[in-house]
Amino acid sequence: MKKLTLKLVLLTALVVAFASCKKDPDYSVILSPTELDMKFGQTSNITPVKSEALEAKSVDFKWKSDNPEIASVEPGRGGVGVVTANRVGETKITYYSVGNKKISVTKSIDVVVTSRNMLLNDFKFNNGASENDIAQFGPRGYTKNEAESTNTLLVYSANDPQVPKLIYSMNNGKLNALYIILSGGEGATAKDAEEYLEERFVNTKIQRDNILFYKNEGYVQGNFPINSVAGIFLDAKIGDKTYPLGVKVMDGAGF
Repeated sequence: MKKLTLKLVLLTALVVAFASCKKDPDYSVILSPTELDMKFGQTSNITPVKSEALEAKSVDFKWKSDNPEIASVEPGRGGVGVVTANRVGETKITYYSVGNKKISVTKSIDVVVTSRNMLLNDFKFNNGASENDIAQFGPRGYTKNEAESTNTLLVYSANDPQVPKLIYSMNNGKLNALYIILSGGEGATAKDAEEYLEERFVNTKIQRDNILFYKNEGYVQGNFPINSVAGIFLDAKIGDKTYPLGVKVMDGAGF
């Protein structure tokens, strides 16, 4: 009887030990690539690679982006996620299971959308700034052109192949608009300016004085304040001169 009892005890211990050693199924997924660096307008695929245990189960998956305004994702053939870079910035793309209460799997990667050019990065617009503010905090290399400046237009010039001139429009001594004059040469064409604006700001679809404006809605932190607007002008008369190409920046109230 003692031998039988001992055998039962040993058998029970073996069963318990076996059960404790038994691993849970590996329900996991790997995303390839593990991160994405993209340029505005590009598309890239993310491929999910499921574990054998997960592949053997009937589990549906979906894709989502934390910020579709920066990078959106749509399902593609073979289960891949097709990512489109919509605006400069950073976000996460996530692949997650749905419809199975017993199996929950989520995997994310970081997506960074970088700019195609930095044409206007050195220039700041602060609505309401004074002439002293402009002189103190204006871009390096630009000096005031006293001969061309007036009480309402402060003209700053530089030996710059892309942006030779900046014109600050003043109202009662306060800045209300900035005209960034472009040379039209390499790296400073209308297309370059359009690329700069569309990859950072939102197209308002509003035109004023034949200028289509883009608005900074906060997706990109930078030199133009949130809610300011910027647009490309052609053959604009500023003061007593006409400039063939440039970008106008001003406060976005009313847009």
